[in-house]
Amino acid sequence: MKFIQFLNTHKDFSGEIIATKKYGFETEFSFEWGKDGRFTAFGRKYFKPILQSEIEFHSNGVIVLLNDEITYELFHKFMAWTAGYVAVTFDEKVYKRVKK
Repeated sequence: MKFIQFLNTHKDFSGEIIATKKYGFETEFSFEWGKDGRFTAFGRKYFKPILQSEIEFHSNGVIVLLNDEITYELFHKFMAWTAGYVAVTFDEKVYKRVKK
C-alpha cells in the first residue's frame, strides 16, 4: 500500500514514522492523522516521494516509508507540517481541509 492511500482512508492514527529502511530517518515529532481533507496538486508534488512511498506497518505503532529517495529535509518538513509547526500559508498551499 502507498502512504497516500493510507492517508486517504482518513483513519485515525497515532504513532511514529520512520523514513526509508536504508537510512532510518526519525524525527522528534510523533505522527497524528485523521484529517478531513485532501492534498492539493502542489502538496502532492511537493511531498511526492513521501506520499508515493510503499509502507510497512509495525505492531509497535510505527509506519516505515520504504523509499530511499526521501531526504531528511523533506521528511522533517512533512513531519513538522503534520505537527502544525509550519506557516499557515504553507499549510493552506499543501492541504485543503473540508469544512463540516
